[in-house]
Formats: sequence, C-alpha cells, structure tokens
Amino acid sequence: MFALYFPSSPFLGFLQSHFTDYYGENAKSDKEKVVIAGDIKVLTDNSSIKLSQLLNKHFSESYVFVDVWATWCAPCVSEFDFAGKVYKYLSSKDIQLIYLSIDKTETETKWRKIISKRKLSGSHLLINPALFDDLKNTVYRKSEITIPRYLLYNRNGVLIDDNIPGPSEWQKFTKRISNKMK
Repeated sequence: MFALYFPSSPFLGFLQSHFTDYYGENAKSDKEKVVIAGDIKVLTDNSSIKLSQLLNKHFSESYVFVDVWATWCAPCVSEFDFAGKVYKYLSSKDIQLIYLSIDKTETETKWRKIISKRKLSGSHLLINPALFDDLKNTVYRKSEITIPRYLLYNRNGVLIDDNIPGPSEWQKFTKRISNKMK
C-alpha cells in the first residue's frame, strides 16, 4: 500500500526488505492476508470470523494466550511494559500469543502504531462485530466487556482460563499458566 501512494520514497526499499505480505495457501482475497514483520503478525481476515474459527484456522493444535485490549485503555497499554518478557515466556512453553483489540475499525492507524511502537511480538487482530458478540457471549457470559483480560485456550481450542492475572503480577501470571498446562 505504501508503494502505491509513495512510489518514489527513499524508504520504500527499507520497508520492502522488512515487511512481507504473506498469503496463506487458502487465501482467496486480500481480506485473508496476514501481514508479517519479524515476530509481529497482523491477521486481517477479520470481517466476520469468530474466536473458535480464528483458533482453528491459525492456531490449531496449539495452546493460545489471548490478550484482550484497546488503544484507549491505559491499564492495557501499561501491561505492554512486560510484552517482551511475556512473549519469551509463552514461546518457551510453546504457547501462541494473540493480541485481540476491541477498538473500532476507525482507530486502526492508532492500533497499528501501538503494535509497532511497543514491539508487540505475536499475532494481532482488530475485532469485528461477530467476534465481539462471540467474545461477549462465551467469555464474558453476556455481561459487559472489561479489559485488560487474559485468556488461555488448550490445544483443542477450549477455553481453560478466562481471567489470568496480568503480566504485571508476574509470579501469579506464570504460576497460573503453568498450572493450567498440567
């Protein structure tokens, strides 16, 4: 997209060498595109996907840790101070990491800037209405969505913990995850 708007930019070579668009084997359109930069993957197939479909499509056979957050949530962004430590810990346990933003699509630019600035390694998805409803019904049991919220799914895509302590409570965070994986 950058090349389309800025074809003569001196930054184009740098961007092309550091950012790669990856189209999965079954990608039928741009909506199923995954944008990859290092350990950061932005899943863009969010038009109507539900959480169970997302887990099956991208993370089947894996434990998955989900960080539910928003750009306007100061406590959420504050927890990102531990992002590198979290990614390293989860990777050592072979757990995939998804940052699920409940922001509206109008804030996509701000969302992408925070991902980049905070170097949030893992997969990222901006929520869609179907996923928002699914999350509200399955995780929050139809009550109001509160964030930050940390979830853990097993290898079969079954929610095994819907309220893991935040990374700022490191001992509780790691103990809870270790106990759930036994």
